Formats: sequence, structure tokens, C-alpha cells
Amino acid sequence: MINADFKKAAHNTILKIFPKCKIFGCTFHLEQNWFKQIQQNKILKSEYLKDSEIGKRMKYFYGLNYLPPNEVSDDFTGLMARAPGVVSFIFSDYILENYINSNNNFPSILWAYKLNGNPRRRIAQKVSINIIIANFIYRIHTLIKSLIYSYKSKVKQI
Repeated sequence: MINADFKKAAHNTILKIFPKCKIFGCTFHLEQNWFKQIQQNKILKSEYLKDSEIGKRMKYFYGLNYLPPNEVSDDFTGLMARAPGVVSFIFSDYILENYINSNNNFPSILWAYKLNGNPRRRIAQKVSINIIIANFIYRIHTLIKSLIYSYKSKVKQI
């Protein structure tokens, strides 16, 4: 079981190295991705910061993270039914395409609250996958470097 951020390349790499592991998304990085989406659009950012009706509705999406995975889609549909305007669809479309649809990048099983009472933790509370990968790469790099050195030494002797 590995707790990682929401980068598809990272997930693919982890599954390539550890094909049987389960990946879980980090709450912090999920919310950070969603907030980045809001910040990239001037209208969304303005509505979010002034706490308008649209801004409040966008904040409700953050509650999806605390639902069981099998309830996320229905509650997302409920949020959409009460969406106050076209502006909020910009944000909800992003959530739908990347986190809700069946063929999305990050299905709710990766990031929603686990039914067994085991909530997703922030990555800082566990060993960061970046540290694990960096150590792994460093060890391989060191091994390759010593193999090359050894090979060069033997070639010089010949």
C-alpha cells in the first residue's frame, strides 16, 4: 500500500515497479489539485474568495473526500443538481472528468474515505513516496556507477 499524490506518471511508475501494490491518494494533494484548478480561472478564484453562492458550492466539493467511495458519484450528482450557475460548471467539469467518471484518471477508490474507518492520510504523516523513490534511484545509480568503473578497469587491463 502506497500513499501518493495525484500525478498519473507517478502512479504508473509505482505500478510498474510494484505491480501488486494498492495506491491511495493523499488528501492534501487532492485538495491542492482542486484548489489549483480554482486559482487558474480568474472568475472561479474571485467567486471562491468572496464566498459567494458559487464559492460556497465549490467548497462543498471538498466534502466528497470524506464519503465512502461508493457514495461519491451520487453525492456529486446531488451537488450538480443544486449548482447555482454556469461558472460553477467549469470547476465541476474538471472534477467529473478527472475524479468521478468511470474512465477518469483517479477513481474515488483512490481518494475517498475508506469504509473500514481508515481515512486517507496526508502524505506528510507517512513516509513520502518521493523519498523512497529517490533512495531507490540513488542505490541503482551507485550500483551502475561501480559496475561502469569496474568494467573500465578491466578494459584498461586488456
